[in-house]
Amino acid sequence: MQGLITIGLWLFGCSGENSQGDETISEASKPEESLVSDELLKKTWVFRMSDDALRAPFEGDAGWTAYFNRNYSDAADSLEGEGLARIHAEIASVYRQAVLVHANATNHNYGTDRQDEDANDSLYLRGVSKIFLNDFAGGREDLAKVEDEKLKSYAVQWLAFTDENRKEEALIEANFANVPKKLDAQAKFRVESLPHFKIRTTIEGAESAVTDATELWVRSIWHENLAKSLVKDPNTIQMWLEPWRLPFEKHVAIAEDARPKLDDSWGFLSPYLVTEDLYFIYDLEAEGTSALEKCDKKSLLATVLLDCMEKDGSKDVLKVAKVLNAAGKLEQRLNEEMKISSGKEQPFFPLFADFAEQAVLRAGVLVADANEQYRDAGKLRINANDLAFTNSQDPVFLVSFAAWDVGNRYPLRAQQTLHRYDGDFPALKIAGHPLGTLQIRLGKTAASGAAN
Repeated sequence: MQGLITIGLWLFGCSGENSQGDETISEASKPEESLVSDELLKKTWVFRMSDDALRAPFEGDAGWTAYFNRNYSDAADSLEGEGLARIHAEIASVYRQAVLVHANATNHNYGTDRQDEDANDSLYLRGVSKIFLNDFAGGREDLAKVEDEKLKSYAVQWLAFTDENRKEEALIEANFANVPKKLDAQAKFRVESLPHFKIRTTIEGAESAVTDATELWVRSIWHENLAKSLVKDPNTIQMWLEPWRLPFEKHVAIAEDARPKLDDSWGFLSPYLVTEDLYFIYDLEAEGTSALEKCDKKSLLATVLLDCMEKDGSKDVLKVAKVLNAAGKLEQRLNEEMKISSGKEQPFFPLFADFAEQAVLRAGVLVADANEQYRDAGKLRINANDLAFTNSQDPVFLVSFAAWDVGNRYPLRAQQTLHRYDGDFPALKIAGHPLGTLQIRLGKTAASGAAN
């Protein structure tokens, strides 16, 4: 799709120059009326940021330019305040989804695709993965069977974490990562030596090199806590992380009157077109699809997706074709409205509008999952991945897509995604280890099947 936009092109597009000439866009070119009101549409960051004055603080900032170009390393080094908090919240989200990649792959390696060579040591890895996947009983059962003294020492904190009688949430500590002692935005994790350790196999003298997803979890929590330290209201971070929390994490209820009012540092270039979209996605986790009607006419995403629901027997279901159509129409309408408002076309209009299409598709994924439409959620994931321009390709979503792929025992695309982002998120290499093992094991299975 769209190639990587350069800083120069963005600045050119925002300078008032017009590659299509200075023709005024007439009212006659406005698209037909939509279920989304003009008032709600014009509250979106996509529309508002077509205004030069509102956009100026962002386009002149090196950190936001780096973020727009999906250069997270430079963005983290340059942004300040709420923007910096957002970056660390997104880093925390990426590493949470990397935990899920690791857990899914490991659970397959030592469960579904277990081999005769897998010895007792593998139960530590499988046990931790089961805990991440919210199978506390299965995780504790595996960890209790571990025989190696070193691995038993690693298991202690996870057994405490899953103890029903614990009085407070147990703290998980790193065994290998060099965790910064202070919550300092200038502090950096160094990627520890990989693999983390080796486990014994049933083949005499043979060991298998492995990594521990615990180290990804510790990183995610550190970045989350850093993000919370950079904002006045920690609920902002709590709500931002909600769609990306792991299966074993509990939903924390935040009352309506305690919800943060977000500024443009949180909205700009995000999948939340208006602040109420964040509230809608947050409520979706706890309330399911009833959040659609609750947030209708306040959240643009809820309004659009509610219209994509249809009765199928006794159940309301989200129709994939309608979501795709609605996402495309919203993209087109916003593009046209920006032209009308500005009186001319600018190169960044379709790029901004693409964020809106992606927002609908990704929210559709979450609605389908909440409605137990697993296959439909998968179709929307694939479409979101295929339709995104470079600038709207969100690493949080794409690493979550990788986790979904691995859950379905398809590691190849996931490996490509992790490799693509391991420059900005170096610890993704930790999740790459079990993916490589899964790829080999599936290859052996396929070869065995072909031979029969």
